[in-house]
Amino acid sequence: PSSYQAKLFGALILSLLSYHLMAYFRSETLFKTCIHIDNKSVVDIGNKLQNKQSLQRMLEEGEETEMDQLYKIDHLTLMLEWDLIAKMRPLLQESRFIDWTFSRIGGHQDRKLHYDELTLQAQLNCDADRIAGEYQKRTDNKTPWIVALTPECPVHLDIQGSTVTSKYKSSIRRAISHPPLWAYIARRNEWTPEIMQSIDWYLHQKENIPLQTSP
Repeated sequence: PSSYQAKLFGALILSLLSYHLMAYFRSETLFKTCIHIDNKSVVDIGNKLQNKQSLQRMLEEGEETEMDQLYKIDHLTLMLEWDLIAKMRPLLQESRFIDWTFSRIGGHQDRKLHYDELTLQAQLNCDADRIAGEYQKRTDNKTPWIVALTPECPVHLDIQGSTVTSKYKSSIRRAISHPPLWAYIARRNEWTPEIMQSIDWYLHQKENIPLQTSP
């Protein structure tokens, strides 16, 4: 998963857990909660989701419910990781229990300063990166790519057993064009499937991008 997807999912889990804890204990106290994230895009979307007036301007006028209107707006439902954003939205706008704040923190600060010299927030960020890296090594980077449906996002695009949550158009074009192109390359060069699988196509793609030189 991308950094944006992973950090947005983490923000959703923390928001969901906090909300249900407050609801379970029936707390009447309004807690101020700050979520520190090292991804600016997630911080921005978190702050926008709490701004009801900003969201209201996105909605079309009409007698339909707000959620019905939301699903008719292409630039919202086709946003990167819309399934996570749609799930977070009602949590962040519910102000009975928690007053949310999203704050950006610089990532990988331990590359420049010793761990003990960092703030608590920076230390926790480094800890999270370390734990995520260890988990990836244990699982051999085998991430399940099937995303569960939710009431907030009842439709997903799945291609070859993997859920697509961003870059829909390019993903569809790639799924259509790659199989015949793959077969043509193998037939032209008389390569077996094993040879085709052994090639680092990502590196090959990067190698063929012309370098930009300054005038």
